[in-house]
Amino acid sequence: MEQSFKKIVFCYTGEPRSLSKGLRIRDETIREHISQEVDITAKYLISIADGQRPSAIRRLLRATASLAEEKYLSDVQLIRRESCNMYKYIIEQKLDILTAISSKLEKDSGAVIILTRTDWAFDLESLQVAVKASMSRKVIIPENRSAMTMHASVRYKPICDQFMAIPQEKLNAVASALQAGLHAAEGQKRPTMSIGKNILLGGDGHNRYGIGPESILGIGFFKTLNEDDYVEVNFNYRFGPGTYDACRHNLIRDDAAAWMQLNPYDIFSKKLLFVNGEINGMRAKLLTRLRRGRLAGRMDGPPNAR
Repeated sequence: MEQSFKKIVFCYTGEPRSLSKGLRIRDETIREHISQEVDITAKYLISIADGQRPSAIRRLLRATASLAEEKYLSDVQLIRRESCNMYKYIIEQKLDILTAISSKLEKDSGAVIILTRTDWAFDLESLQVAVKASMSRKVIIPENRSAMTMHASVRYKPICDQFMAIPQEKLNAVASALQAGLHAAEGQKRPTMSIGKNILLGGDGHNRYGIGPESILGIGFFKTLNEDDYVEVNFNYRFGPGTYDACRHNLIRDDAAAWMQLNPYDIFSKKLLFVNGEINGMRAKLLTRLRRGRLAGRMDGPPNAR
């Protein structure tokens, strides 16, 4: 594959989920499709949320040990972070790692930055997005098909927070967008009642309130970036809907339950929600076909029957 970038920097944030499997998929893609002349580095910012159970911290440290397999490792930061709102927590990590590399990249090095998570399957389609970002000099993001909405008089559309290809020229602009989105999120009041477990809100369901990560990004992008700074692209994705995802996705989910700290009842509830969603989706499609069939029958009937 023809590449227009001289350097690719993988920036990983979040928990080191499916780290070994993610590295194998990414390295296979690199081996088959990226020339040896391209400089490749990988940076990790792994946060430990305050209040984490000791068992969760041990799991995180064991998984981080898999970085011994990371042939492109440049540096890794392991930090403890306040997490009263997990939605902000997710975006703050992304801002921190982009800010850290901004001053270290040589000017005009021709780099493309991949901002993602360790359980994202970096396959050929992901690489093609990186190439497109480099050639177009635009930030490229998988399309989020959510509708436009409003928050505090800002009209925006949510932005996918799982994967982003950023040409070096747009790195500081994206960091500014993340900062603007976080500023909007910080304006939200924390609920006075205890924020308990709600598995519908992702992860283990704790400490999640207000606008989510995709909305935080959307607000920041719409407030600070121009229309020609970024583009959303249709993404086919590697995996179909499942227990943890209602739509197609590129996340390796083989260890998701352990990282989400879900008990058997939680897992059963998520599976049941997925099955109900599938049934309701099939029912809606069937009703649509029946309505179209009846309408076509009326249109095909004799004139005096209309």
